[in-house]
Amino acid sequence: DHALILSDLVHTYSREVVNTIEDYEWFKKINSYLKFDKMADILKKCLEGKTFLDIDINQVQIINETIQQSIEAYRILNEQVELNFNIIKTTKINGNTTLAKNRKTHDQFLPVFIQECCFSKKYTTEFAFLYDTYGKNYADAYQNVEHCYYTTFINSSKATIHRIKKEKATVSFDDLIKMIHRSLDSSSFKEKLAKKYEAVFIDEFQDTDKTQYEIFSDVFTLNSIVFYIGDPKQSIYGWRSTDLDTYKGAKLCVGESVFSMNKNYRSTKKMIDALNVLLNPDAGFNMFMDDEISYVNVGHGAAGLGEMKDQGNEVKPITIWKLDENDSETNYRAIAQEIYRLLTDDVKINDRKITPKDIGILVRSKKEGEDINEALAGLNIPSVKRDEAKVFNSNESELIKYLLKAVISPNRGDINRALHSSYFGFTTETLKTIDDEKHIEIFIGLRKILTEEGVYYMISSFLNTYGVRAHCMKDVLGQRILTNISQIAEILHKIEKKSKYTPNELLLWMERSSDEVDEEYEQRVESDDEAVQISTIHKAKGLEYNIVFALGLSMIPKLKFQEKGNVNDFKKQGKYYFTCNFPGLCEEDKKNFNCQNEQENRRLVYVTLTRAVYKCYISLIPKTYYNVPKPSSLSAITDHYMNNSEMIEIKDLPKDDFEIIPGHYEPQNGATVFSAKAMPEIEIINTFGIHSFSALSKAHHSFIFEKAI
Repeated sequence: DHALILSDLVHTYSREVVNTIEDYEWFKKINSYLKFDKMADILKKCLEGKTFLDIDINQVQIINETIQQSIEAYRILNEQVELNFNIIKTTKINGNTTLAKNRKTHDQFLPVFIQECCFSKKYTTEFAFLYDTYGKNYADAYQNVEHCYYTTFINSSKATIHRIKKEKATVSFDDLIKMIHRSLDSSSFKEKLAKKYEAVFIDEFQDTDKTQYEIFSDVFTLNSIVFYIGDPKQSIYGWRSTDLDTYKGAKLCVGESVFSMNKNYRSTKKMIDALNVLLNPDAGFNMFMDDEISYVNVGHGAAGLGEMKDQGNEVKPITIWKLDENDSETNYRAIAQEIYRLLTDDVKINDRKITPKDIGILVRSKKEGEDINEALAGLNIPSVKRDEAKVFNSNESELIKYLLKAVISPNRGDINRALHSSYFGFTTETLKTIDDEKHIEIFIGLRKILTEEGVYYMISSFLNTYGVRAHCMKDVLGQRILTNISQIAEILHKIEKKSKYTPNELLLWMERSSDEVDEEYEQRVESDDEAVQISTIHKAKGLEYNIVFALGLSMIPKLKFQEKGNVNDFKKQGKYYFTCNFPGLCEEDKKNFNCQNEQENRRLVYVTLTRAVYKCYISLIPKTYYNVPKPSSLSAITDHYMNNSEMIEIKDLPKDDFEIIPGHYEPQNGATVFSAKAMPEIEIINTFGIHSFSALSKAHHSFIFEKAI
């Protein structure tokens, strides 16, 4: 994974190339044009072999030369505006336009003409005498400068990455695939590889790409038995360049040797029958919007799964909640309250009580996962997020950054930001009344510990002084917060000692650490034996949950991400493209993009609903965009359901009628609620801020303990 290298390359390019532009006007223009927050992603896509539509990557130019060409084109355009200004003033044009209102003087007209005509290509006919030669020439020269900064960045970064790999003798997974593919030209290589296996089983084949398939096909199909095992309905990794067309092509190549597995061994018969009705309501409807992929009714394969009962009655396998427009707040609360009811009421699976680990909540985004996690914490229901979230992307990481800043240079503003958390004992209101001098004195003491003893001891002393552990231990959300703080403190200690960083250097390292990919930086999951599982749909693929809550399926096109400046990719004629100028695409490419995204969304719906064994709750939330109703991927499916099954129930959950019911979950039979590992028995020196880190390190415990008194 090149994430950290790519991030470093962006920072280096910004510092060494962009920030050294001498002409301040050009510096502002280029700084505004380049999407620094997107450049690592742009570079990654280029390395993956995708074509960047906005530029010609093969056009090699020198930055200073293109700038000089643009300056010369501007000089000539300016000269022509002066020479032709009498004609410009009398040119017929709508008097209400911006251009018409700004041609009293040459200096007033020129910048507006550049923006409106040269760049936006308005009034090019009326001002053809100026635009066709001079205006267009300047626009092209200006665009060349912009493109040159991207091509220089991409090409130089490719060379740097190649050099780093060569120096460190490392390759990525993509490199391995490409190396093997290139080696297919060697008949001896292919022969040796083919002889290794008499039979080859390729699972999850729908998630492969063209290059991988060409390796399998070229090496193994002549002398080996090859099984391609896959389900095109579960192809949900388009963002990883998996190619569903490859699956379709392979299926055609094998001819009649296609076998279907038409039994579901995961779910109960009632769940399967309910899904057959919901996802395949009539012969004229194809939920996948794809002539080559369709939902085929499946049979029940597993025996002895038993049943789920509520108050002694058999449950309906599918419940659809219909909420108000964009009402996610009620949705989260309704899910939390229903889970609380399942855990505390007379609801059983095969005569045993429901436990948190029976339940899976499948989300589409990190934000949804955080919001439902908070709703569950409000009822003290333990939950675990399965999202490989990085601890340095957590809210606690921001708090520790504020803490470091305030300790390095104690002042009221930074101290207030560091203390602004209910788990630190402060709210916005209480911060207004704190004794500034007292807290500044405390932070000066923390600075002494930081410089003399290190960051771990400083954070530990901070937690002790402000009683953070006691605040956090009151509920499961606080326990998560304390676990994250502990992990961050241990990582910072390790980095501080290894690299001999000063406090300021350590803070700078933190600022740049959000892209770290090492497993050490993933948030710890201390105990999930008795916790509700919160997972993204992609992470849940291949898994099963006795009870599923599908909360994020009302997906609509993310129109705000299609605005200029955002990175969007799509496939055309078997090749992958991406752009930062979606509005500039032709209508056919926009149609391709929207269709491919909607097809993948429909497959996400399918994957989500088929994770359930006994019961599935589906949240149907009508969506609007700028107050305009938009059909979602889920509503496109549920609208075809004819309300003709006793196995599917539909309930209205209007916000105004929804009742908030308080509750506090207590585990049954004294089971442990989700928490970090217990603090081990270790010797603590009774000195402010001095603790035995070696003992902590050996025990791998998760709480930063407090000073012995």
